[in-house]
Amino acid sequence: MVIVLEWFLYFVIYSLIGYLFEVIYCSLRNKKLTNRGFLRSPFCPLYGFGAVFVLLLVNPFIDNVILVLILGIVITSTVEYIAGYIMDKVFNMKWWDYSSYKFNIHGRVCLLNSLMFGALVILLVYFVHPFVAGLISSLSFPVLLALFLVMGVILLTDTIISTKETLLLKKYTKIYIVDKTSSEIREDKKVNRFERMLVYFFAKYPRLEFRFKGLEGKYSIKKVKEYFKKKFKINN
Repeated sequence: MVIVLEWFLYFVIYSLIGYLFEVIYCSLRNKKLTNRGFLRSPFCPLYGFGAVFVLLLVNPFIDNVILVLILGIVITSTVEYIAGYIMDKVFNMKWWDYSSYKFNIHGRVCLLNSLMFGALVILLVYFVHPFVAGLISSLSFPVLLALFLVMGVILLTDTIISTKETLLLKKYTKIYIVDKTSSEIREDKKVNRFERMLVYFFAKYPRLEFRFKGLEGKYSIKKVKEYFKKKFKINN
């Protein structure tokens, strides 16, 4: 039981660190503060899952730095590719695109980012995790359980809300832009929440792309933003 609680907290901590890394990296690249992540709370589960898988799978080879590096690149790239594929299929949205980078696979992973993740894996395995593991192991069982329950509720609630809102965005984008109809959205009681949500998505995902089955081409978030701003008279 204690092991399960500890590994869950590892997941939470590395999801938080991943979120901070994404925000800092993208803010520097965009030259302005840029919020990141699928969730509304400051966690990026993709990094949490990646870190947990890396720590579990490379542990038998901890004495071989080169092998840890190679495995780290393979594991993190696999996690990123699978996550991109699932989100693409479920939401009809492409959350990141490396198509313009050399040595990319379907735009979901690329050599440059894989090498960067490999370097982060080395930092994680040999420097960060020993400290984090020591910190978590010092906590008593009641504290571990309390953190598990609190963070579990927060992440589960956020995941449900974020998923519902993203599916709503997918629904109305298809109705308005792809199907060229508007009667359904006018009659939907969720329209006010949708309008507010649009502003949030536009700011958080400037590179988001919408892709719908049977439709040639793609809709960038910029094109969708311009359409909806005019439709709903959004000034943000």
